[in-house]
Amino acid sequence: MINIHTEQIMGLKEARSIIPGNPAPATLWRWRTRGVRGAKLETVVVGNRRYTSREAVSRFVEAMNGPRVGAQRDKRLVDAERKLDSLGI
Repeated sequence: MINIHTEQIMGLKEARSIIPGNPAPATLWRWRTRGVRGAKLETVVVGNRRYTSREAVSRFVEAMNGPRVGAQRDKRLVDAERKLDSLGI
């Protein structure tokens, strides 16, 4: 959640300029509403305008590029836990 007192608030147009590739306005709107890989771009509304923050953009990019837990990884974790349990660890 954006903290308007501690984060660097900026309009979506300005946010586009700090994101590599300068994505289209519709892309930022889609990132805000639908998200990507479970991550959504945080925004706030002040008056009749929508804003985000430099920190929110950073959190969004980190969430998109962070580790994705898939079914194979879940299975490996369960298998490892079973093995540790069988060893009494």
